[in-house]
Amino acid sequence: MNNILLKNGLIAGILAIIISIIVWMIDPTFYLKSGPYFRLVVIVFFMYKTAKEIRDLNGGFINLADLFKATIITAIVATILILVFNYIHYNFIDTNLVEIQKQIALESISKMTEAFGNEDMVEEIADKIDEQDFSMTFGKLLQGWAINLIFWAIVSLIISAVMKKKDNSQNEFA
Repeated sequence: MNNILLKNGLIAGILAIIISIIVWMIDPTFYLKSGPYFRLVVIVFFMYKTAKEIRDLNGGFINLADLFKATIITAIVATILILVFNYIHYNFIDTNLVEIQKQIALESISKMTEAFGNEDMVEEIADKIDEQDFSMTFGKLLQGWAINLIFWAIVSLIISAVMKKKDNSQNEFA
Protein backbone atom coordinates (compact mmCIF):
# COMPACT_ATOMS: atom_id res chain seq x y z
CA MET A 1 0.00 0.00 0.00
CA ASN A 2 2.75 2.46 0.94
CA ASN A 3 4.39 1.81 -2.44
CA ILE A 4 1.23 3.04 -4.19
CA LEU A 5 1.14 6.24 -2.15
CA LEU A 6 4.80 7.00 -2.72
CA LYS A 7 4.72 6.00 -6.40
CA ASN A 8 1.66 8.11 -7.21
CA GLY A 9 2.96 11.06 -5.19
CA LEU A 10 6.33 10.93 -6.94
CA ILE A 11 4.76 10.61 -10.39
CA ALA A 12 2.35 13.47 -9.65
CA GLY A 13 5.16 15.71 -8.42
CA ILE A 14 7.49 14.90 -11.30
CA LEU A 15 4.74 15.30 -13.91
CA ALA A 16 3.65 18.62 -12.38
CA ILE A 17 7.27 19.80 -12.50
CA ILE A 18 7.69 18.74 -16.14
CA ILE A 19 4.49 20.54 -17.12
CA SER A 20 5.65 23.60 -15.15
CA ILE A 21 8.98 23.65 -16.98
CA ILE A 22 7.28 23.36 -20.37
CA VAL A 23 4.82 26.15 -19.58
CA TRP A 24 7.63 28.32 -18.14
CA MET A 25 9.75 27.79 -21.27
CA ILE A 26 6.83 28.90 -23.45
CA ASP A 27 5.90 31.96 -21.39
CA PRO A 28 7.11 32.76 -17.85
CA THR A 29 4.18 35.14 -17.24
CA PHE A 30 1.66 32.46 -18.21
CA TYR A 31 3.57 30.04 -15.99
CA LEU A 32 3.16 32.34 -12.99
CA LYS A 33 -0.51 33.00 -13.69
CA SER A 34 -1.63 29.50 -14.68
CA GLY A 35 1.01 27.08 -13.41
CA PRO A 36 -0.79 26.35 -10.14
CA TYR A 37 -3.89 25.22 -12.03
CA PHE A 38 -1.92 22.70 -14.07
CA ARG A 39 -0.33 21.34 -10.90
CA LEU A 40 -3.75 21.16 -9.24
CA VAL A 41 -5.19 18.99 -12.01
CA VAL A 42 -2.19 16.63 -11.96
CA ILE A 43 -2.19 16.20 -8.18
CA VAL A 44 -5.97 15.72 -7.94
CA PHE A 45 -5.82 13.09 -10.69
CA PHE A 46 -3.13 11.14 -8.83
CA MET A 47 -4.97 11.47 -5.52
CA TYR A 48 -8.03 9.95 -7.22
CA LYS A 49 -5.83 7.23 -8.79
CA THR A 50 -4.41 6.43 -5.35
CA ALA A 51 -7.89 6.18 -3.83
CA LYS A 52 -9.06 3.85 -6.59
CA GLU A 53 -5.99 1.60 -6.36
CA ILE A 54 -6.20 1.37 -2.55
CA ARG A 55 -9.94 0.62 -2.67
CA ASP A 56 -9.36 -2.08 -5.29
CA LEU A 57 -6.60 -3.62 -3.13
CA ASN A 58 -9.14 -3.87 -0.30
CA GLY A 59 -11.63 -5.86 -2.34
CA GLY A 60 -13.54 -2.78 -3.48
CA PHE A 61 -14.37 -1.62 0.04
CA ILE A 62 -12.62 0.96 2.19
CA ASN A 63 -13.54 3.53 4.82
CA LEU A 64 -13.14 7.29 4.70
CA ALA A 65 -10.25 7.45 7.20
CA ASP A 66 -8.05 5.00 5.30
CA LEU A 67 -8.72 6.74 2.01
CA PHE A 68 -8.01 10.13 3.55
CA LYS A 69 -4.62 8.95 4.82
CA ALA A 70 -3.73 7.52 1.41
CA THR A 71 -4.77 10.55 -0.63
CA ILE A 72 -3.25 13.14 1.70
CA ILE A 73 0.08 11.29 1.73
CA THR A 74 0.04 11.26 -2.08
CA ALA A 75 -0.56 15.03 -2.09
CA ILE A 76 2.15 15.63 0.52
CA VAL A 77 4.76 13.71 -1.47
CA ALA A 78 3.86 15.55 -4.69
CA THR A 79 3.81 18.98 -3.09
CA ILE A 80 7.14 18.46 -1.32
CA LEU A 81 8.73 17.75 -4.71
CA ILE A 82 7.10 20.87 -6.13
CA LEU A 83 8.26 22.91 -3.12
CA VAL A 84 11.89 21.90 -3.71
CA PHE A 85 11.53 22.57 -7.45
CA ASN A 86 10.06 26.03 -6.80
CA TYR A 87 12.92 26.93 -4.48
CA ILE A 88 15.51 25.89 -7.07
CA HIS A 89 13.55 27.46 -9.92
CA TYR A 90 13.08 30.88 -8.30
CA ASN A 91 16.50 31.14 -6.70
CA PHE A 92 18.83 29.50 -9.21
CA ILE A 93 17.22 28.80 -12.60
CA ASP A 94 15.21 31.98 -13.26
CA THR A 95 15.80 34.66 -10.65
CA ASN A 96 13.80 37.09 -12.82
CA LEU A 97 10.54 35.28 -11.90
CA VAL A 98 10.29 37.35 -8.73
CA GLU A 99 10.26 40.58 -10.76
CA ILE A 100 7.72 39.15 -13.21
CA GLN A 101 5.54 38.13 -10.26
CA LYS A 102 5.79 41.65 -8.86
CA GLN A 103 4.79 43.09 -12.25
CA ILE A 104 1.78 40.76 -12.43
CA ALA A 105 0.71 41.94 -8.97
CA LEU A 106 1.05 45.58 -10.02
CA GLU A 107 -1.01 44.99 -13.18
CA SER A 108 -3.73 43.20 -11.22
CA ILE A 109 -3.98 45.96 -8.63
CA SER A 110 -3.96 48.60 -11.35
CA LYS A 111 -6.88 46.92 -13.17
CA MET A 112 -8.83 46.54 -9.94
CA THR A 113 -8.37 50.09 -8.78
CA GLU A 114 -9.07 51.57 -12.24
CA ALA A 115 -12.57 50.20 -11.89
CA PHE A 116 -12.97 52.44 -8.84
CA GLY A 117 -11.47 55.46 -10.65
CA ASN A 118 -9.02 56.40 -7.89
CA GLU A 119 -5.55 57.06 -9.39
CA ASP A 120 -4.07 58.07 -6.01
CA MET A 121 -5.09 54.70 -4.64
CA VAL A 122 -3.32 52.95 -7.56
CA GLU A 123 -0.07 54.81 -6.91
CA GLU A 124 -0.22 54.14 -3.17
CA ILE A 125 -0.79 50.42 -3.64
CA ALA A 126 1.87 50.27 -6.37
CA ASP A 127 4.39 51.83 -3.98
CA LYS A 128 3.53 49.26 -1.31
CA ILE A 129 3.95 46.42 -3.82
CA ASP A 130 7.32 47.83 -4.88
CA GLU A 131 8.44 47.80 -1.24
CA GLN A 132 7.18 44.26 -0.64
CA ASP A 133 9.71 41.42 -0.57
CA PHE A 134 8.76 38.86 -3.23
CA SER A 135 11.86 36.72 -2.73
CA MET A 136 11.31 32.99 -2.52
CA THR A 137 13.22 31.84 0.51
CA PHE A 138 12.87 28.24 1.62
CA GLY A 139 11.15 29.45 4.81
CA LYS A 140 8.52 31.40 2.85
CA LEU A 141 7.91 28.46 0.54
CA LEU A 142 7.64 26.08 3.49
CA GLN A 143 5.17 28.39 5.22
CA GLY A 144 3.07 28.60 2.05
CA TRP A 145 3.23 24.81 1.71
CA ALA A 146 1.99 24.33 5.28
CA ILE A 147 -0.95 26.66 4.64
CA ASN A 148 -1.72 24.86 1.37
CA LEU A 149 -1.95 21.58 3.29
CA ILE A 150 -5.32 22.79 4.56
CA PHE A 151 -6.50 23.02 0.95
CA TRP A 152 -5.10 19.57 0.14
CA ALA A 153 -6.76 18.11 3.23
CA ILE A 154 -10.12 19.41 2.00
CA VAL A 155 -9.49 17.98 -1.48
CA SER A 156 -8.45 14.70 0.11
CA LEU A 157 -11.65 14.58 2.18
CA ILE A 158 -13.78 15.19 -0.91
CA ILE A 159 -12.04 12.50 -2.95
CA SER A 160 -12.18 10.09 -0.01
CA ALA A 161 -15.88 10.74 0.59
CA VAL A 162 -16.64 10.08 -3.06
CA MET A 163 -14.48 6.95 -3.30
CA LYS A 164 -15.28 5.25 0.03
CA LYS A 165 -17.39 2.14 -0.11
CA LYS A 166 -18.80 0.29 2.85
CA ASP A 167 -19.13 -3.48 2.85
CA ASN A 168 -22.77 -4.03 3.86
CA SER A 169 -22.65 -7.81 3.39
CA GLN A 170 -21.18 -8.27 6.88
CA ASN A 171 -24.27 -6.70 8.46
CA GLU A 172 -26.81 -9.00 6.81
CA PHE A 173 -28.37 -11.92 8.65
CA ALA A 174 -28.27 -15.34 6.97
